[in-house]
Amino acid sequence: MPMAEEALFEYHLYTVEKPATLKNNQAKQISLLFADSVPMEKKLIYDSSLGEKVLAYLTLENSNESGWNASSKRNHENL
Repeated sequence: MPMAEEALFEYHLYTVEKPATLKNNQAKQISLLFADSVPMEKKLIYDSSLGEKVLAYLTLENSNESGWNASSKRNHENL
């Protein structure tokens, strides 16, 4: 699904080709960016002070060498 990006003050506005319909109080994820084979590290952290919640962190390098450079992604054809 092609997507257009435009600067909006200090934010970015992403316009997707197809509408995303939400019902009252519904949440939905929409893929904005796509990249294949980007190496990343996944960390699961358990903090007993948070109860039974487990925090998930994904870390990746924002560079052309890693296959992912978010600042250079402008045309997202593979959504």
